[in-house]
Amino acid sequence: MNDQIPVRLSLFRQAFRPFAVTCAAAIALSACANTSSGTSGAAADTATGTTDTGAKPDSSGGTDNGGGKDSSSVGTEKSIVDLQKASEACPSPDPQTWGEAAGVTIREAVVTTPSKKQTSDGGLVGVFVQQKGGGQYSGIYVIGSKTSEIGQVKPGDIVTITGDVKDYYCATQISNKFTTIESGTGVPTAITVTTDDIGDIAGKVKTEPYEGVLVQLKDVVVGPEALGSDGKPHGDYYVGKTAQDKALRMGSAFFGVYMSDKNGEVFTPKYPTGTKLGTVTGVLEYSFGTYRLVISKDPEGVVKP
Repeated sequence: MNDQIPVRLSLFRQAFRPFAVTCAAAIALSACANTSSGTSGAAADTATGTTDTGAKPDSSGGTDNGGGKDSSSVGTEKSIVDLQKASEACPSPDPQTWGEAAGVTIREAVVTTPSKKQTSDGGLVGVFVQQKGGGQYSGIYVIGSKTSEIGQVKPGDIVTITGDVKDYYCATQISNKFTTIESGTGVPTAITVTTDDIGDIAGKVKTEPYEGVLVQLKDVVVGPEALGSDGKPHGDYYVGKTAQDKALRMGSAFFGVYMSDKNGEVFTPKYPTGTKLGTVTGVLEYSFGTYRLVISKDPEGVVKP
């Protein structure tokens, strides 16, 4: 499942999160993403892996969200925790929409992942960032132009971000206007969680606080292949306490790390069912109503059956 982004269906908080679709393709969703000023929302095609956020990279390297770029503006200062807690009950109350004026400014966020292509042409990219100190509700996804500052960041960089914040199908994202790279001090330590804490079995209430956060699982077992919402394989697999335990969907390809080898439309798993994984590190995302761990580096302590 290549080049996909975290986007949430408004009405489904418990089904499946590897992909997103545009408002037009979302099946009669009454709570479709707000498409007023700013970006119209990130959408990924489950068959092709291409993504369209509605934002357009401008010639100066910033991101034109329809209202033009003002790199000197400073928005209302918020923490990532503020943003994520405000959208916790999405879609009721209505999804948050901040940023009609100067936007929101997040200070001293740590970049936790490499960037990934946000559009098929690579003009827009996205990265996960996390509030210094980490913890629950501390992570969020940021979208911006590849040629702007957000397109140049790397894991461990400390950044200040100004942009528009909206919920797209209950996925809280920042559409970046301006980013200042302050330093690079190293990726924060991932929070150790279990499949009792996150995933379908844990449920929304327990899992939601970890969305966008760098986490790690220890001593999990690879289960069967997890199909996409289109009924096709995209390189995702379940992991749990046993090979039959479909506790959590685990995905790959976002950051150049893969759970399987692909030949045409055929996926051959690198880690067959029953493989024990000592440590798995990645960022938890939500799309199509389910949570998914998108791995950011190869698993450690691999023991194949």
